[in-house]
Amino acid sequence: MSWDNISRSLGSVIDERLSNPLVTTFAISWSIINWKFFVVLFSDNSATTTVALVRQICYPNWNEFWGWAVAAPIAATLAYTYLLPFVSNPFLRDWRTNQQKVNGIKDTLPIEAVLTLKESLEIRKQQTELENTNNTLRTDAQGLRTQLFAAQDKIVELENIKMSMENVKQESSNIRALLATSESELTKVRARCSELEAALDAAKSGQNNLRESISHANNGLTHVKEKAGEVFMQAGAREASGFKSLNERLQSTLSSIKNIPSATTIDLDKIVEEFRRQKERELDDMRKRVEEIVDSAKFRQDVDKKKYVPNQIPMVPSPPQRPRKG
Repeated sequence: MSWDNISRSLGSVIDERLSNPLVTTFAISWSIINWKFFVVLFSDNSATTTVALVRQICYPNWNEFWGWAVAAPIAATLAYTYLLPFVSNPFLRDWRTNQQKVNGIKDTLPIEAVLTLKESLEIRKQQTELENTNNTLRTDAQGLRTQLFAAQDKIVELENIKMSMENVKQESSNIRALLATSESELTKVRARCSELEAALDAAKSGQNNLRESISHANNGLTHVKEKAGEVFMQAGAREASGFKSLNERLQSTLSSIKNIPSATTIDLDKIVEEFRRQKERELDDMRKRVEEIVDSAKFRQDVDKKKYVPNQIPMVPSPPQRPRKG
């Protein structure tokens, strides 16, 4: 007998045993109830440790062994095999009845389909009409939505126009207030213009007076120049007479020197130099007075031409005093 035949006979025996509901139910029940045994068996412990754990955890005594390893799986197998049909048979009867009804309905559907072909065509036509109506309504809804958006834009635009009108009203109120203020300012300006016109008239009269004053000043300047010429002429005459008297004094001094004893020493050069300085100082003073008169007249004329104040004739300040020499 070959190994193939042996394997085939063993496979047939195993199939026969597994196909038996009692054996299959017992094996499944025993595996579920004794799950701890499989956990310990397939752990990574050694064989000795595994056996000790089986005795300690799974079956610590014989009562546990006979109860969980034998009695409980047999009771579960008998309950599943004999009690389950009493519970499942009514459900199976109802299920078979329902299946027969379903099969009967399936058999009658082709006949009903043939009978209701015209109705199906009518329904399809109505469905097409409904779809067209739905599309039309969608188009109308889209148009209404567009109109709604346009209306909202119009509302926003109207709100903006309203705000602009309010701003315009506020600006017009401000402009009116500014106009009132401007009118009052214009009245003040007109009054000020009247005052300025009066001041201008007064300035014109003052200008005429100033011109007359300038004319008088020019006449005075001419008179001063004439006086200055006379003064220079008098100064020249005085200087000539002074030098003449100086020569006379020198001659008298020289003649008196001859009568002075030789023991007395007189610094003649010092006396002559002192006398000359005195005469130069007198001439300088005279020239300064004449220059002051001329400068005063010119200064008055320049001030009258450059600075003009209405209704007021400028005062001519005195020229600065020059330091004297010597």
